[in-house]
Amino acid sequence: MVPFQHRLTLVITGIFVLILSACSNTSTVTTSTTPLATATPIATSTPVLQTVQVFFSKNPDSGNNFLEVFPVTRTTTSLRVGTFGIEQLIVGPTAAEAATGLFSQVTTVIPGAPAHGDDHCGTGIAFSLTITSGVARMQFCEGTTSGGIGDDARVLAEIRATLKQFSTVATVKICTLDGNNFGNEGPPVVC
Repeated sequence: MVPFQHRLTLVITGIFVLILSACSNTSTVTTSTTPLATATPIATSTPVLQTVQVFFSKNPDSGNNFLEVFPVTRTTTSLRVGTFGIEQLIVGPTAAEAATGLFSQVTTVIPGAPAHGDDHCGTGIAFSLTITSGVARMQFCEGTTSGGIGDDARVLAEIRATLKQFSTVATVKICTLDGNNFGNEGPPVVC
């Protein structure tokens, strides 16, 4: 009978150990090298305020030297700073800037046009602007009017100075709605 009691004692002891281990406060943590889910950070972009110089003509200086333009500072969060600069030429100087003699010859070329540009002409677009391989190509999306050679020269000077401040622009081509060089500048080729 001893062997039976011995087996019974072993079984009872085994059950007792199982009960104690089930009731204990310790736990086993299993780790895995494979993640259950991967988290992708959400890209949030805070708009960066950029400074853009807009070059206006000025009385009487630009009347004597058509190419003389004067910078004013504008700020934008737009990534399309060239387009923004030309839009500001269309808007023209502030009242305070105009009081110092500044004016935009560009606004006289496309009077009443919306101050909105894009990379192609379309409804409500005053001009298109593309920059490729160092060449900025700006095209008026509406018919233009001209007061003559002096006005055309001031328009060219304002636009060129405004666009050439950017390191991506080496040359500026300005075109009419029909694709010709604005101001009859250069040979009569399609812009």
